[in-house]
Amino acid sequence: MGGCMAAGSRGRVRIGESLGSAWFLLLGILFVARLAPLLRSALAGGGFVDWATFVSRAGTALFVIIMAWLMLARPDSIAHRAGVIPWLTAMAGTYGAWVLGFLPKAELSAPLALLSAVVSLIGSGLILVVVLRLGKSFSLVPQARGLVTAGPYALVRHPLYAAEELALIGLAMHVVWYLSLPIVIGHVALQLQRMSYEEEVLTQVFPEYAAYARQTARWVPGIW
Repeated sequence: MGGCMAAGSRGRVRIGESLGSAWFLLLGILFVARLAPLLRSALAGGGFVDWATFVSRAGTALFVIIMAWLMLARPDSIAHRAGVIPWLTAMAGTYGAWVLGFLPKAELSAPLALLSAVVSLIGSGLILVVVLRLGKSFSLVPQARGLVTAGPYALVRHPLYAAEELALIGLAMHVVWYLSLPIVIGHVALQLQRMSYEEEVLTQVFPEYAAYARQTARWVPGIW
């Protein structure tokens, strides 16, 4: 189970968070640099798909920049889920889906390209909304900083993971299905395990979490 961290452990966490912040800032810079050709294409008479792709990628760039700031600005965690497996699960869930960008592209029809753009746009928009609502309680690994139950968290207990899966599905549609489908299934499995680890820590730290969990769906509003 999670527990309070010693001073030495806190120091290691701070170093890790600084490195993580630098990584996300670098990603943000790279994403911003790749926005220019997308914007030129959209301005040159592009349709909804071009504009949706640009807005979705811009949202992704803003998301990673916000993450870079949050990892430095947030307070120390109250408790965390000990063990290497929870940490590895969180890292794989955070970064594993990025492999989709290196896989062979699929030839999409106009309707599928439109659907992909819409799904990616909705997912990216929801990610931003949830992260901003989560604020300094945000973390990548199973940790407890504060209990957020309002806004998107009043609908489901893990809205960020739900939004991430939407964005991931939109991206996966651009990759040949027999390669993208196993990655999406594997990513969902990782996210489900991350939820369990996080809920262990939150239940331990916040007595009111159990009542919140009983009346709030885990991932799909009103269903599960």
